[in-house]
Amino acid sequence: MAGPSAPREPGKPGAGADDALDARLDRIGEALERRRTEAAQAARKASPASSTGGMALGMRAMSDLVGAVFVGGGLGWGIDYLVGSEPWGLMVGVGLGAVAGFWGVYRLAAGRTTSEADEPPDGD
Repeated sequence: MAGPSAPREPGKPGAGADDALDARLDRIGEALERRRTEAAQAARKASPASSTGGMALGMRAMSDLVGAVFVGGGLGWGIDYLVGSEPWGLMVGVGLGAVAGFWGVYRLAAGRTTSEADEPPDGD
């Protein structure tokens, strides 16, 4: 023993228990800091560059919308040509193409946010 120990009050741990608790808290703090650092690094790796990823997502949404309107208009025009109901097939085709295009953009945006929110963290 290095020296006389201080008298302990009933129900209170001695100096050795305080040292053990401090060491345990230090280990927990270091582990927590490591996990925070790893999570930050994983988040940086998982997320693409914001300007490039945003631009690609916007171009895809635009092409989905414009493509759907053109396809719907083309099908409507084709039905008009075959049936002979001049403006109605084109108008209905463009309308349905626009609805399909907006639905595709909605699915693209909703799928991106829900997949990011539903992913479990890597370490668990």
